[in-house]
Amino acid sequence: MTAPRSSSVSNAEVFGAQRARLRVLAYRILGDMWDAEDAVQNAWLRFAETDLSTINDVDAWLTTVVSRAAIDVTRRRRTHQTLPVDDIAEPATPIDDPRADPERLILKDEQVAMAFTIVLRELSPVDRLSYMLHDVFGYPFAEIAEIAGSTVDVVKKRASRARQRLRDRDWDAIRQEQRREVVAFLAAARSGEMHDLIALLDPDVTLRADADAIALAASRQAENAPALTPKITGSDAVGDALSGRIDEAIIVEFAGLAAIAYWRDRKEIVALYVLTVGAGKVVQIDALADPATIRTALQTGMLSKP
Repeated sequence: MTAPRSSSVSNAEVFGAQRARLRVLAYRILGDMWDAEDAVQNAWLRFAETDLSTINDVDAWLTTVVSRAAIDVTRRRRTHQTLPVDDIAEPATPIDDPRADPERLILKDEQVAMAFTIVLRELSPVDRLSYMLHDVFGYPFAEIAEIAGSTVDVVKKRASRARQRLRDRDWDAIRQEQRREVVAFLAAARSGEMHDLIALLDPDVTLRADADAIALAASRQAENAPALTPKITGSDAVGDALSGRIDEAIIVEFAGLAAIAYWRDRKEIVALYVLTVGAGKVVQIDALADPATIRTALQTGMLSKP
C-alpha cells in the first residue's frame, strides 16, 4: 500500500482503516486484547506525528511499529524476568521494509496461533522479538540485532530458545484441557447454577469487557441482574455477572483455542468470551464485541465460523 500524499487524507483516517487489523496483529503477539490495545495506541501516537509522504508502504510500517510496541508493552508489564532483557532501541532510520509482510503473522497456522497465545507471553521481550521477527516476519538476524540493540549471536540464541519452548509443549494436551474448561464453563453459565459456575473460576478471576460488550449486555440485561462493567474481579462477582447471559452462545476457536461466541439469531457472531485457563481454573475472561475486531478476526481466519 502506497501512502496517500493528498493533504485531504489525514493520519487519523489512514490509521483508522488499519486499527482493527493492527489490534488482531498485536493480540497474536501478546495473547491479551487489552495489552494489544495499548500497543496499537502507542503505535498511533508515533504515527500521528509522522509525515505520510515519508512512508512508502504504510501496511509494512505499521506492522513493524505495532510489533515493536507490543514487545515494549510486554517488557513494561512483566513483574518477573527469568532471563536478562536487552533494551530495544528505536532505529535511527524510518521503518520502511516491504519484507515486513503485514499478513504473515496473522495468517500463521493453528499451532503458531496457540504459541503466541500461551507460550510466547512467558518469554522475555527480546526472546519473543527475536523469534517473531525471524521465524514469522523473515527478518535476517543482523537486522533484528540492530532493532534489539544487541548482537547477532545473542538474538540467534534468543530465537532458538523460544523455538525450543514451542517444541517442548504438548499441543494436543493444551488444546484438550483448555477446551474441556471452556465447555464446562459454557454449560454452567447456561444452567444458571452459580455453584457449578463459580467452582470453575479461580478465586481471583478477572472479567474485562470492552465498550461494545458492555452496551450489548445492557441491551439484554434481565431485571435485577448486575450490570457488566469494564472490570470485575473475584469468582463470586464474575459468576454473578455472567450467569444466564450467554444463552445463545456457541463454542468457536479464537487464536487456535476454544472460545465462547454469542451467536445472535444463529446468524452472526456479535461478541466473544475469550477464556484464559490456568491450573484447571478460568483465571481471566475477556468479553469483546467491537464489530471491526470480530470482522477482521473472521476475515483472517483467527476466529472460526460456526
